[in-house]
Amino acid sequence: MLMQKKNNRVLIKGSVCFVTQPELVHVFGRSAAVFLQQLHYWMTSDGNVGTIIDGQKWIYNSYAAWADHIQIFSQSTLRRVIKKLEGMGVVLSSNFNKKKSDQTKWYTLNYEVLENILKGEGTSG
Repeated sequence: MLMQKKNNRVLIKGSVCFVTQPELVHVFGRSAAVFLQQLHYWMTSDGNVGTIIDGQKWIYNSYAAWADHIQIFSQSTLRRVIKKLEGMGVVLSSNFNKKKSDQTKWYTLNYEVLENILKGEGTSG
């Protein structure tokens, strides 16, 4: 159902809204920019999201859970995006699960690498 109120910032009531910065899209691509923004949102959330391990906040999700939360991309797209960002060092992942059979990964952002990439992009162009 479309919203009729002018003071509401979303068009569809009860729907998820993603904010993406053009600079992130330019550097990383649209799907990676959405993923980075969502990971950052959860990492900076005051709510009951994530776990602090050795002073760093980590977000635990399977590819299926990511696809469920970010409903505009398939699991295979998210798998490719995450692998790309891990390769760049922007996203760090690990396995802190108690059961060795649980291969669900934990994710955090490497803000230093992210900043360096964005600064490099800003000066080149």
